Amino acid sequence: MAIKLIKACKELNIGMATLTAWCEKNGHAIESDPNVRIDDDLYLMLAKEFNKDMAVKIEADRLAAERQAREEADKAAAEAAGTLDIEAILRIASRAVALPETKPLPLGKRTDYRLGVALDEAFHFYYQANLDALQSAGMELVFFSPLR
Repeated sequence: MAIKLIKACKELNIGMATLTAWCEKNGHAIESDPNVRIDDDLYLMLAKEFNKDMAVKIEADRLAAERQAREEADKAAAEAAGTLDIEAILRIASRAVALPETKPLPLGKRTDYRLGVALDEAFHFYYQANLDALQSAGMELVFFSPLR
């Protein structure tokens, strides 16, 4: 997870000039902008250089997270192996007939359809291409707010 330069400086208790100078000296060119983000590897190197205890903790947390992810994956695999008959699934799948290819129904241009589209702070993500396609098919879009 990338961290902002200013946050790294605060956590390591060093100035931004010190941090950027060390980075440049060690081949990591970064802007002296407090909002620029640095990656985890660079942050770990900085922690090893400027705060040895923090570096050990960061590395231990990373290893613990990796171990937990591995254990969860192993547990899920064991659960699947104990409950799923993969051979039977493959046998059934091999006998399945292919579905016929279908074509989408043509959308006739009609003007008597209205579609309500929720749009406010809670409902605000729509692909513009989808809205455009509905309008080009003759749909009248009516925007409203469920919150108000």
